[in-house]
Amino acid sequence: MKRRKAIEDLSRNISLIGAGRVGRSLLSALVNAGNNPVAILSRSSKSAGSLAELVGSPLFGEDYSLIPDSTDLILLTVPDDALESVIEMVKKYWKYKPGTLVIHSSGIKESIILEPLRECGAKTVSIHPIASFPAKEILSLEGIFFAVEGEEKEIAAELIKSIGGIPLKIDAGKKALYHAACTFASGYLNILLETSRQLMADSGMEETRDVVTALAESSIKGWKYNGIGSLTGSVARGDVGSVRAHLKSLENSKEQLEIYRIMALKAVNECESNGILKREKAEELKAALKEDDERINPI
Repeated sequence: MKRRKAIEDLSRNISLIGAGRVGRSLLSALVNAGNNPVAILSRSSKSAGSLAELVGSPLFGEDYSLIPDSTDLILLTVPDDALESVIEMVKKYWKYKPGTLVIHSSGIKESIILEPLRECGAKTVSIHPIASFPAKEILSLEGIFFAVEGEEKEIAAELIKSIGGIPLKIDAGKKALYHAACTFASGYLNILLETSRQLMADSGMEETRDVVTALAESSIKGWKYNGIGSLTGSVARGDVGSVRAHLKSLENSKEQLEIYRIMALKAVNECESNGILKREKAEELKAALKEDDERINPI
């Protein structure tokens, strides 16, 4: 792996715990910026070994006692539900070097979860890369936004900048809300795209993935530059007849019908509040959506 010359006061000896999607990309970026990988721990020795070979780490495996005395950055990139138990293991085996920076990458857990390590002399902070990570490839973090929260925000921000990322501060008490927002724009977006693809296939359309991808990309581009004002389609036009036809076409799939109804109602409300639809037309659309719900789900 080709490395850039490190910024002297940012160069660190890194022990990574969690050799999954985020860990692979984040450690690779830090090593490329001139930092030194000294140990990689993971539930799978195979995953740890594969990443160690990629970045040149001398130590890898499942044993927490592998964390060497030279470590001055411990990077925790494990699943959210495993974070607390991993912190307990680090506390048990860590050599308690004062000033060691400990970072976790959870988008929902607050940095306060690292308090047991702070009490041992560590500096603690959380950073969450706001990106969707591929299963196998290394994702370049150049230009990627990071949510930063915790006591050592300034140190974390400099570290993020050193790998080409963009640090953004977030309030600890609102991380769950922030993470829910990320889910709408990433994970749940995938579900909507797959729902669209399935319906396309049911309609007899060919090359459904390419068609849905092209449509979604044009929508995202419009939203980027014009927000909700870029909304198109039957609701934005106030086409009640088309909305009723959509509802009827979905009546054999209760799950997809419910998704459509929820999204359509949200679209109506957004269009009305942003002046895209007049109140009368918005009420007409809401009535059509309500009538269909009562027809399919009578009390």
